[in-house]
Amino acid sequence: MHPPGWYILFFYTFVNMQIALSNVIKERAKTIGFDACGLAKACLLSHEMTNFDNWLQEGYEGEMEYMHNYRHIRKNPDLLQKGAKTVLVCLSNYYPQQLQAKDLPQIAKYAYGRDYHKVLLKMQKRLLNSIREKVNCEGRIFVDSAPVMERSWAVKAGLGWIGKSGMLISPTVGVHTLISGMVLNIEVDNYDQPMQRSCGKCSRCIDFCPGKAIIEPGVIDANKCLSYLSIEHRGLFPENTSLQNNIFGCDVCIDVCPFNKKTPHQITDFIPPKQRIELNTAEWEKLQEEEFNALFNGTPVKRTKYKGIKRNLKSL
Repeated sequence: MHPPGWYILFFYTFVNMQIALSNVIKERAKTIGFDACGLAKACLLSHEMTNFDNWLQEGYEGEMEYMHNYRHIRKNPDLLQKGAKTVLVCLSNYYPQQLQAKDLPQIAKYAYGRDYHKVLLKMQKRLLNSIREKVNCEGRIFVDSAPVMERSWAVKAGLGWIGKSGMLISPTVGVHTLISGMVLNIEVDNYDQPMQRSCGKCSRCIDFCPGKAIIEPGVIDANKCLSYLSIEHRGLFPENTSLQNNIFGCDVCIDVCPFNKKTPHQITDFIPPKQRIELNTAEWEKLQEEEFNALFNGTPVKRTKYKGIKRNLKSL
């Protein structure tokens, strides 16, 4: 006895939906504006957490006390999204369409435009809704804010490897990338595999780091990092600290990487008004707090606050 026609149709529709799901997700991520998308099977990050704990024990986190919080969630994605089966990771290129002149006080390139947390969160919400049109699921989005080891998941999702700078290196998107994604409670038909690390003998990021913050390949001492000092550090700097013309953040270890693509991004929200990236030292010094708040409203630069910017100016 043959099964009824409707059953056969339902069965093949269900099978095709499962087979196509990973490809559909990646295609929709691309349509929404992400530059790369990978899928990793959810699991415990035991090895990664051991390395993270060792880093904390050395005191390399500086004043970032929040790094000690939610350790159990960092390790286990199921505590972020119940029934976690898949970790979806996306990369977004942020290399600017117009660079600052080198003689101006430098803002980290990721901070030129609108706060990426807000931009990528909106894009991830669109992607999650799009996935839900295909299959019933729940997901928890992360954009460098939830207790998630984004770079580790990006590696597991086949999007790149961790370079000697500690940054994710993508052979397709480059090094100027932002990571976002979501933990899903559904399985997909195909998971991506980690790629082979390919830094080789290159040590440019180590050699050129202005603060000599790269203690060993992949291990960063935030206390020496100019990005950390200019953004996260509060209060006065250690004696003889020089930010070397970096008023907010530092891009040196990224800029010198041979895997840079230097391909301008296509995200409108990341394009800054010219005034924001054309301030010279004298203009920064004359900038009043109200002017600062107006010019940098909704950008990452507000994280260090007006007081922090004034402090940084004295150490350029």
